[in-house]
Amino acid sequence: MDACSVDIFGRLNFFLSDCLESGMEMTEIIEFLLTSDIGERRSQLFAASVRWTIERPVAGRRCHVITHKMGFILSKIAFVPPRNKSILSAVAVFCKTTSGVYIPLVHYDYPGAAYTLMFSHGNACDLQQADGFLLHLRQVFRCSVVGYDYIGYGHSYQIGSVAGSRTEPPAPSEDGCYEAIDAVYHYVSETLRIPVDRQIWLGESIGSGPTVDLVSRLAQLEKRVGAMILVSPFWSTTRIVSSVLPWIVDMFANGAKIGNVEAPVLIVHGERDELILPEHSRWLAAECVDAQLELIVGATHNTVFLTPQTFETVGDFIDALPHNWRASIYGLPERE
Repeated sequence: MDACSVDIFGRLNFFLSDCLESGMEMTEIIEFLLTSDIGERRSQLFAASVRWTIERPVAGRRCHVITHKMGFILSKIAFVPPRNKSILSAVAVFCKTTSGVYIPLVHYDYPGAAYTLMFSHGNACDLQQADGFLLHLRQVFRCSVVGYDYIGYGHSYQIGSVAGSRTEPPAPSEDGCYEAIDAVYHYVSETLRIPVDRQIWLGESIGSGPTVDLVSRLAQLEKRVGAMILVSPFWSTTRIVSSVLPWIVDMFANGAKIGNVEAPVLIVHGERDELILPEHSRWLAAECVDAQLELIVGATHNTVFLTPQTFETVGDFIDALPHNWRASIYGLPERE
């Protein structure tokens, strides 16, 4: 998540805490939010949060609708897709999700590689911006690489009412990320025919959400991936800044899912991460069956993937996997 998103979540937490401590009635808080000049998006977020606090005990459909609306507002804050669309890579293909949205995907093959790495980018990036980085990962880690966009990002689209016409996709959302990564998994497994145990799923920042969700669901189906790598992950989005908000509403509950993962897990976090504290990675590692935690000295949220130590750590982790690159058709035996 970017600094703006964290700032809004933080302000919400402090605001609710102050109101509750002052003894204000919930109806008074809502009235204040809707009439104060604090910005439309922030006002909507605050008001929805307080409404959820009031109506949380209500069971049935009404409770579900409130939760859904709150999730929509949080999505508007958590996802910051680039506004300007650059030219898409010539090798890109489009995968159709279960809701009918098409998302772009690129596959950069590394001849003879034992593993293919699927990369889920952060919230303020898209596939085309990450294209050069994907090629760098391919070269450094000596494995094939797949990158993709979430629904609502980059060149994702849906078919309009006029036959063949492309229209704007739905706004980015948690469910949209899950749909996108599911489509990527089916493409990688069925079209590229890459066995599950040769797949490495890497999620950076908000990309850890769909990554943990997919790998944990595969584990429940007794499908164990080759490995999972998380860079700057979080326990859940709202827990980044608050111990109060998670019981109101939450997104990407990685902490509740990661315990299902039985594959080797590497968690990398910048020791000086100012947006997502390293404690999140410690909490996640403690829940894992098989996890290696590496804190990168001096790295912040936006520099952790610019640090040589990160690439060395990830490279060593991949090399140590059972079907590592040394077993490929182009690999050379170890020197004695």
